Amino acid sequence: MPLKAKDWDKGLFWVTKYSSYPDITEDLKNLMTPTLIVHCREDAIVPLESGERLHSILPNSQLVVMEKCGHLPHEEKPEEFLKILEDFLES
Repeated sequence: MPLKAKDWDKGLFWVTKYSSYPDITEDLKNLMTPTLIVHCREDAIVPLESGERLHSILPNSQLVVMEKCGHLPHEEKPEEFLKILEDFLES
């Protein structure tokens, strides 16, 4: 649904072009909070390697890769996404 909003791509372009993001890699290495990373193999916006890298940085993280799913798993496969989230929260 967000990708159907008028001019969403223009907004994303300007945010990306003129925003700078601090490098928080070292801070993430110290984060001990259990963290769920859900990534989709067919994500054309953020490559799976990014999720794998984040997983390698976060010491207490779990990476779940959803198959046949793009950038918005909660919209594309809501039942599967909710099951993954529920399992994580119960563990």
